[in-house]
Amino acid sequence: RDSMTILASFSLPPIFSARLQKDHGLSKSTSDTLAQLLTPVGMQAFSVPLHLLGLDLYNNPGNEYGRILFIKQEYLKTLAARMARIFPAFGCGGVVNKALRERGGALLDGMYQKPVEVVVPKEEKKRRWAFWR
Repeated sequence: RDSMTILASFSLPPIFSARLQKDHGLSKSTSDTLAQLLTPVGMQAFSVPLHLLGLDLYNNPGNEYGRILFIKQEYLKTLAARMARIFPAFGCGGVVNKALRERGGALLDGMYQKPVEVVVPKEEKKRRWAFWR
């Protein structure tokens, strides 16, 4: 369940974004944002049954026939709760994180130039190291 959420939060948004750009003609920025908001929330439709199955296996061992009924009864409530929990953390948080990384990286690139190699003549090297001999 957690692996599915992480997959949908970090690995699937770029793939989904590319499909949105190609199939629907959306801009990269818009498709990136939509993909980051929708994929973690959408994955909950698949991970909630596993979550409920795990809870039922732990809480009701030996109740094989009641498991599907339990999952059906609790599915919509649990789905709504998990979507409400995942959306701010992995949806909105993912969008904000990406924006901060891009802007912060650009800021740091502008602040720090590539290092310049300083060539020291051989005579100065000798003088500098003479102290240590």
